[in-house]
Amino acid sequence: MISGIYQIARADFLERIRRRGFLVVIFLTVLFSYIFSPPRNGKYVTLVFDQYVGLYNSAWMGTSVAISFSVFFSLIGFYFISKAVDVDRTARTGPIIAASPVGKSKYVLGKYFSNVSILCIIAAITMLSALVMQLVRGEDRTIDLWALASPFLFMSLPLIALISAIAIWFEIIPKLQGTIGNTIYFVIWIVTVFAGAKPIPMGSYFTFTDPFGRAIPMISIAASLKEQFPDYNGQFSLGLTFLDEEAQSFVWHGVNWLWPVIFGRFSWIAASIIFAWIASLFFNRFRVKESRPSAGEQNQATVVMPVETIAFDEDLTFSSSALTPATIKAGRQPFLPLLRGEFKLMMSGYRIWFLAATMLTVLGFILPLGAVERFIWPLSWVWPLAIWSAMGTRERRFRTEELHFSSPGPISMQLHATWAAGIILAVLMSSGLAVRLIAEQELTMLAVWISGAVFVPTLALACGVWSRSGKAFEIIYLSIWYMGPLNGLPVLNFMDLSEGRNVYIYSVLSLIFYVAAILGRRQRLNQ
Repeated sequence: MISGIYQIARADFLERIRRRGFLVVIFLTVLFSYIFSPPRNGKYVTLVFDQYVGLYNSAWMGTSVAISFSVFFSLIGFYFISKAVDVDRTARTGPIIAASPVGKSKYVLGKYFSNVSILCIIAAITMLSALVMQLVRGEDRTIDLWALASPFLFMSLPLIALISAIAIWFEIIPKLQGTIGNTIYFVIWIVTVFAGAKPIPMGSYFTFTDPFGRAIPMISIAASLKEQFPDYNGQFSLGLTFLDEEAQSFVWHGVNWLWPVIFGRFSWIAASIIFAWIASLFFNRFRVKESRPSAGEQNQATVVMPVETIAFDEDLTFSSSALTPATIKAGRQPFLPLLRGEFKLMMSGYRIWFLAATMLTVLGFILPLGAVERFIWPLSWVWPLAIWSAMGTRERRFRTEELHFSSPGPISMQLHATWAAGIILAVLMSSGLAVRLIAEQELTMLAVWISGAVFVPTLALACGVWSRSGKAFEIIYLSIWYMGPLNGLPVLNFMDLSEGRNVYIYSVLSLIFYVAAILGRRQRLNQ
């Protein structure tokens, strides 16, 4: 049993880390590890207690980066690993697995531990990046490996186990697959992130609302800070926080990881393994439902139709001159019908999705502009994530590349239509905000909105064409969306209406990505 689970996990792990998407995740891991370790004189911090920030020693670097990693990669990591079972569906190896002696629990647990291994690799790279950043920042170059690694071991590892199990459930249960499942997880993530700030105790250190384990170091840091600065008011902030003046530093030597604390955190790991095993009970082993005749159809008499034999003359020949030649007049291809068909194809299967999309559009029109810019607009442009991620990948998913690429104008017509359909979706999702900006004659803000509406689908198209998968866009865009619009990082916040230079930055980026999409499609056509 254990050997079989190991072999499945190992094979799946090796297959998935060889993909280009894994290299993208590694690059983003290193990049955001740098962002999670801001300089002392920088304009933002990721963990601050009122006006105090810990000295950049091993304990503070390990804990602050581990907290940011746990919150950030609990979202990005889920979307990255949530294709473990779908890999076999896409590769058409499901029937082979179903016919093999591999049991359901063995297969599911193998995929589960493969997910855990991949996320552990990412966490280990993040930890090493935190060590490097401690040396780079140079406030305390004394390396304490236990203080640096223990937050990742006791905070990140249990969360990794939980996310891996949840990803398995979302792949096995049919109603949790696709857009609906991605949306449900996103809502769960939002609720958990905010609820975890005020954990409800259960036992000593096990809480339902704090799988991140943030409460443990936060209590320790607050107690240490109170001893050093009695005037500390108890306030703290997680995530990117912008400061008007440089924060004061204090010394914190890390959490005293007692056995009750360790037991409480590792309880999440045990619960996650059991949770993944329960998911195997609902796994159908890639069986395809067969349609059976109803009782009425079974009682009906079978009607035998006579088969007419058609004899073909062996000397029968066809002349190509007898066929009407198919001609396409240059410059008269019907682009608008193609665009309409592309948009309908893009939106097919999203009826439930339309309800929330309509609500966001209406809220963008009636709520105060500040609330719309801070909350409604970011939600409006993360809601169609699964739709945009399919741009440039649909042909490969449905194995219609040969048919698609042999049709007239695979670039001049079809690629442009896909791109335009994505832009139309972005415009419709935030049309309430656009109407308000037009009515108030806020032309600079309107230009920022237009540049963003072009940038997002263009990025999706370029990622889809080059990676031939929606994962690259989902990871890259969610990273930008989390750091920029959600947390307000200036360079990445393309939804900042007050920043006029975003028009130029993201217009140039859109042009670069669109040229990249065209080159990628040309390369694919020439293969």
